[in-house]
Amino acid sequence: VRLSYNHITELPEWIGQLKALRVLRLDNTGVRSLPLGLSDCAMLQVLDLDGLSLLSPPKQILTKGVSIIKEWLHRLRDAQGGQRLDLSSLGLEDWPMQLTKNTEEGQYVNLKRLNVLDNILTELPVEICNLSTLSELSAGYNRMVEVHPKIGALQGLTSLLMPYNQLASLPDTVSLLELLKIVNLDNNQFKEVPPVLFKIEGLRELRMNQNHIEFLQTDIGRLINLTEMQLSYNELVTIPRHIGYNTALTRLKLSYNMLQSVPGELGLLSGLTDLQLTHNHLPTLPPELGAILPPDGCLTDLGLGANYFKPPLTHIVLRGTMAVLRYLREQI
Repeated sequence: VRLSYNHITELPEWIGQLKALRVLRLDNTGVRSLPLGLSDCAMLQVLDLDGLSLLSPPKQILTKGVSIIKEWLHRLRDAQGGQRLDLSSLGLEDWPMQLTKNTEEGQYVNLKRLNVLDNILTELPVEICNLSTLSELSAGYNRMVEVHPKIGALQGLTSLLMPYNQLASLPDTVSLLELLKIVNLDNNQFKEVPPVLFKIEGLRELRMNQNHIEFLQTDIGRLINLTEMQLSYNELVTIPRHIGYNTALTRLKLSYNMLQSVPGELGLLSGLTDLQLTHNHLPTLPPELGAILPPDGCLTDLGLGANYFKPPLTHIVLRGTMAVLRYLREQI
């Protein structure tokens, strides 16, 4: 279809019914936006937009070729009136003005889940903080170095997923996210667990694997509802005894650190089912850990490989979790 040098200003949504359309030339027309229905033109390979001043899609999408343009249109159409907007893997460098306009027009009043995974964002766009109904924000695999303080406006947020960025801190306004249950900050640049997270007592899952954390603050004991904590691939040397207050924990992963000891208060975590301590510098284990041997406790998966144990513990470790816990219990 060649519409070049015509005075048309828009295309109908039904253009998507042209399933066999392969070439669409709109150069030097008055078209200001592409219809969402164009995403249904599965065979479209050539889209000539020379000389156009398009408002939608944004320039950062237009430069990426026909397939990304169609994917953009498809994602926006799926989000209309719905609860999920997926903008992952589109090469976004910043927040498109079109989406700001859509928000102002009320198109995302029911939006619950936003996915901006795998883009090139260097900061969490402030415009996202205007999506007040969000409950899940997935923003991993970008290049973010900071989170805008206005994130505190997302007071319905329950899940904050920002792994594989370059974050070293979180703003204090995160403390306003009182409904937050899940935080994933894997593979960032943190040297400690952000202190602001200790103010969110309802937090249940915390993942900060592959950072540069050297110590775990005693305030960890304030997170009494925490069920899972993962701090593997860090630089931890010790764990504070205050971990004993985290009695809701069922999974604790501390592998690939530099732990030289773990506190006996781990024996207070009667609901713990999975404890991973592989690849550390542990010479021994506290006898109190034997207190969570089933049926008194729930620990069934205890990872201890690649540590500095000495006999007889080195041989007992090879016999598995139950053997280790029975041995420790006998030492109490």
